[in-house]
Amino acid sequence: YSLDQGANLISFPSDGTYSFEDAFPEVLDGVVTSVLAEGESAVYEDGAWYGSLTEFSGFKGYWFISSDEVDFQFDLDGRDVLARTISKTKQYLPGYEYNQSTMQSFYYIKDIPMAELGDWVVAYNDGVVVGTREWLGYMTDVPVMGYDGDDYSLGYMGNQECPEFKLYKSSTGQLIDLYSEGQMQCFVSNSTPVLNRLIDTQDELANSVKLKSAYPNPFNPTTNIQFEVQSVSANVELNILDVQGRLVNRLINDEFNYGTHDVVFNADLLSSGIYFVQLISDQNINYTKIVLLK
Repeated sequence: YSLDQGANLISFPSDGTYSFEDAFPEVLDGVVTSVLAEGESAVYEDGAWYGSLTEFSGFKGYWFISSDEVDFQFDLDGRDVLARTISKTKQYLPGYEYNQSTMQSFYYIKDIPMAELGDWVVAYNDGVVVGTREWLGYMTDVPVMGYDGDDYSLGYMGNQECPEFKLYKSSTGQLIDLYSEGQMQCFVSNSTPVLNRLIDTQDELANSVKLKSAYPNPFNPTTNIQFEVQSVSANVELNILDVQGRLVNRLINDEFNYGTHDVVFNADLLSSGIYFVQLISDQNINYTKIVLLK
């Protein structure tokens, strides 16, 4: 096979069924970023494959999403083949059925704090169910169906529309609204966006950046200021104020990705005393006190 950069539709060259792990050529790891089938997907993230696509079945079609041009072949000699009659039974959440569309994407979710195994994630477009998936923990992929021009997909996702997610609690039947901590990529067919965390309240989203203590503190003349971005990305402004609240130094004002970040503050030109680190993110302002001793 010869893959071009982007989406490539290929058929699996066997009449048997092979596990994804056994059949997928290792040479494609990291080059092919995701593989999509009807209602199932696999994505390569942090050196491993995740998703609901666990088997290749004979002569079915698969979308290989490649980051570069590459040639490869399937090496199936000596691989264990499952019986042709064996197939996975697709599971659906009763009352939340939807139609499989030729336009689809898969949203991978790393964490939903209130979700338990056996709960379901339901995707909506303006009140219309466009996908469901049982919650299986880290990197659960939720299919999201798009409108492909046929009547069966009326009301499904349009290009660059953003889905809404809800958590169905199997133990109670409760349906809980979910919100993404970071900016959510809107619908694009054959895409596999990754969401770090979905939570049940928008109030917590505003606190997605946390200011940590500076160290050393007291200091002379430099100290390290650390903050943590808990969403996909956030704009962070970091200032140094004197005891009267006047701006002494603006250290940063930029967009930062998920993770912990360090900023070194050099107070060589300042006099000894008490200062405050001010962190501004979204609509929140946080402070921590630092002491300069010379």
